[in-house]
Amino acid sequence: MNVGVMRKNAYINMVVELVETANPETIIGKAELKKIQSVNMGGYDFDTGTRIQSCYDRAGDKFGNFICKYMNK
Repeated sequence: MNVGVMRKNAYINMVVELVETANPETIIGKAELKKIQSVNMGGYDFDTGTRIQSCYDRAGDKFGNFICKYMNK
């Protein structure tokens, strides 16, 4: 929310499911990401779409880093 006199970072909760390519009904992994906050844009983030986009961007970064960290073991 950013209405000029009051501001709060946007955040999302999401569930990521990894599925088998040949059979999308087969779930091979599931992760839950909670309270992924948008990037602070210095108070110039009045557009809700941009703020939500930032949340998904950060969620992708966090999940990608998690996958890379544990796939290299």
